[in-house]
Amino acid sequence: MKTGGRGFWPCRMAAGCASQRAQSRQLHISASVADHLREHRPYYRDGEAPKTSINVSDTKPAERIAADIRRRLLPEHEREQAESAARKAAHDEHNARRVLALTKVAAPFGEHVRVTRRRGSHARSQ
Repeated sequence: MKTGGRGFWPCRMAAGCASQRAQSRQLHISASVADHLREHRPYYRDGEAPKTSINVSDTKPAERIAADIRRRLLPEHEREQAESAARKAAHDEHNARRVLALTKVAAPFGEHVRVTRRRGSHARSQ
């Protein structure tokens, strides 16, 4: 399910069901960063990664499950989303500076700088 992550960023949330015993059923709910930020997720050492999944009892009322998501899942997800967005912004700024510098070098020779993305299949000219 796609959601707006409290209206700040698009994200992906998923829910699944796991049964360990017939009486005890849990819903597994997880969130991941938006697709355009995946390659910019920070590397975390053991124990530092935000907790982006939770388990809740399927017997809880919907209001309590929503409250658990807001309290336990969204703050950690939003932290990871914000860190990924900051890393993407720094990456984009760095690349823009590189393209500008290369353009200044190539222009006197009548050449144009062409930027081709390595990840994905989109190519764009500058």
